Amino acid sequence: DEKAGPVLNTRHVWNCRARPPVIVAADLLHKAMLLHLRSGPPDESCPEWKAFMEVAEELQMVEISLLFRRAEVAFFLNLHNALMLHTHLHRQSPPGESLRGLRSKLLRLHQYRVGGQF
Repeated sequence: DEKAGPVLNTRHVWNCRARPPVIVAADLLHKAMLLHLRSGPPDESCPEWKAFMEVAEELQMVEISLLFRRAEVAFFLNLHNALMLHTHLHRQSPPGESLRGLRSKLLRLHQYRVGGQF
């Protein structure tokens, strides 16, 4: 169960070839922002949540070694921001709660499995 552990994208194993890492991270951040802007927390039956989780699970198989330095920076910045939003949604934080004060706490609480690594 996703709520049982700190790794947010391992409910299902991604068995397909992943898209380029920068594309996956940008898509994940985009979907996270759309979910964050919704009225009310998403539930697991929500199509937007399912699409978001599918992209999060795709991170399991991205090939980070394909990235050059600038693309690597963009990848990890997008991933960091998506993880903050995902953790915020996962915890079902109250509307209007700022992520700034929670940033260090959220980073210790949750993580993604990326390219086979945690």
